[in-house]
Amino acid sequence: MRVSCQRSSQPWKGRNPGHDDERARAKPPEFDFASASPSGAALIGVYIILGVAHQLSTSLVVLVVLRDVMIVGGFLLIQVFAVSKYYDPLYISKLNTGAQVILVGFVLARLGLGASAGCPDLVLSLVVAVTTIVSGLSYLVRWVRILARTEQAL
Repeated sequence: MRVSCQRSSQPWKGRNPGHDDERARAKPPEFDFASASPSGAALIGVYIILGVAHQLSTSLVVLVVLRDVMIVGGFLLIQVFAVSKYYDPLYISKLNTGAQVILVGFVLARLGLGASAGCPDLVLSLVVAVTTIVSGLSYLVRWVRILARTEQAL
């Protein structure tokens, strides 16, 4: 048995004879609404409830809800008019979701402790607003490029 310490540019080759062809024929995974929707819908639901309870500004709630509606609508538009394939979420979108979760966690913790709103609420709300706007605009740019067929989605 011969052992090689060289790194291969294709490390999966030669490990499982007969399986290489299966991997070559495999389609890229499709976006799964079933796995993404419940967590996103729950976060949007919490934002709406905190907005109705006047714990988050109405403009921030509207901004967050519209961004998510735009993302789902844009995804469906791309699936209808462009080549159907898997599109990874943008990095700014991941940052935005993280900031949204942190803001909700902070507000709920503050309410649980009976503290009043202060500077941290404002700062976190501004961070969420800015990342929401940048994320929404980034998705718009991505979709225009895909529909114009000038750039492949990353």
